[in-house]
Amino acid sequence: MDPGRRRALEGTNVLYWPYDGGYNPSADREKTQHEIQEYKVWANAYLAERGDLPPVVDLVTALSDGITLIKLVEVMAEQPVPLPHPKPNSWIQRVENTTACPIAT
Repeated sequence: MDPGRRRALEGTNVLYWPYDGGYNPSADREKTQHEIQEYKVWANAYLAERGDLPPVVDLVTALSDGITLIKLVEVMAEQPVPLPHPKPNSWIQRVENTTACPIAT
């Protein structure tokens, strides 16, 4: 992008800036999907030690409520982690579960 145009846009939200041909998030999609698959295998290997959870099918969904994340940390840390909401019903309860995890803070 032209430096003069960039200065004119300063202070505005970058979402409104014209695409300048730089970063293309679609180009990283395949790499990201591969990394998610690798982390899923890694998480399932640790969670298999617990035996009380089904295998993770979708990593993003499994970690979204914080329960699987906390149980994964418990296996790795070999100590219990308090779970604020064992059955989260709302978005804020899922967030509180996720932020209660020691590695999230």
